[in-house]
Amino acid sequence: MDAIMIHHSGIYVFESKNYGGWIFGNERNAWWTQSLLGEGYSAQKERFYNPVWQNRTHIKYLRKKLGLFDGKIYSVIVFSDRCEFKDVTIFSDDVILTQQFQLAASIQKYTNKTIFNQEKINKYYDLLYPYTQLTEEQKQKHIKNLQERMNLRRLQQNKVCPRCGSKLVLRVAKKGALAGHEFYGCSNYPKCRYTENKK
Repeated sequence: MDAIMIHHSGIYVFESKNYGGWIFGNERNAWWTQSLLGEGYSAQKERFYNPVWQNRTHIKYLRKKLGLFDGKIYSVIVFSDRCEFKDVTIFSDDVILTQQFQLAASIQKYTNKTIFNQEKINKYYDLLYPYTQLTEEQKQKHIKNLQERMNLRRLQQNKVCPRCGSKLVLRVAKKGALAGHEFYGCSNYPKCRYTENKK
């Protein structure tokens, strides 16, 4: 989690994205797209994992840690002012999608009700504060782990079937001698049955 705000109106969990260019995405899709203008007006496109899903995982573990399963937790996805939302669709009323320059105004309209009293706010703060006291070595290790996971995701999303040119997707064998093992299979299955072992 990039930041958490504990407020009388609820808990706000922030996921920050420092992207420029045009942003395309849908809350229900696993991957979003960043489009940057390249040479000769050609667009350079980069896919990235859905930040709403990413923050949803953060919130799931936060609820478990706080024992808070009925209180209001907002997912706040904050993009850089260098980007422009071109086609982004959000369905959930507890997801706030905004840019840095609009952040305060975007949150303010949710803060006019009281859900947590000061005692609750102090309780949640005391529970979470120890997790902010990380050493520099722990922070760097966490950053390295995140970078490795993102690199793996990029490799997986860029794998292409050598037979038909469709995307290869990671699958798990359900039966046979290799049941439970991961492998790459063509997304064009059953028209194309190409597979390869996960290395």
